[in-house]
Amino acid sequence: MLRAPPKLIYIRWIGALCSTVPLGLLLVLLAFLKALTIETIVWSIAHFSPLILFSYFLDSIYSRIPKISSVRYPIVKIGFGWLVSYPISQAIGDIIYFIALNDFTYLEMYILYPVGMLISVILLGLLYGFFFYAVYMILLRWYLMRKLKPYFERKKGTVIGKRS
Repeated sequence: MLRAPPKLIYIRWIGALCSTVPLGLLLVLLAFLKALTIETIVWSIAHFSPLILFSYFLDSIYSRIPKISSVRYPIVKIGFGWLVSYPISQAIGDIIYFIALNDFTYLEMYILYPVGMLISVILLGLLYGFFFYAVYMILLRWYLMRKLKPYFERKKGTVIGKRS
């Protein structure tokens, strides 16, 4: 189910949808647990809006990484794309959160523990890249099957695979 196509087909709106899905799931989970406050909504939007933006332009990001643009395997391209994009998007999200609520807590972690924060956002970027790849492949297969469905419909009286 997670087998990749021979060459990565990146459709930008599906990439943005793949980052919107975790935002929706997080908000539903927070509402279900009755923990949906103004701070959690602002935090969610502040941290997921850069992710959605970066996932929309992910193909142009991984194509600019020198050795990665020529790799055949899509998981490597997406993984390295998120390895670069995720730390930047989280820093942007923390800045947006600080501007919106004037809460310096998340930015303070970058100053007090720079090496730990760098390692953690890189590892989280790899983890996010893997799950992004899984969701993207599922949505891409669904989209392609819907888009190509008219080409695979059977004609009356014929069997697929047999020539007449």
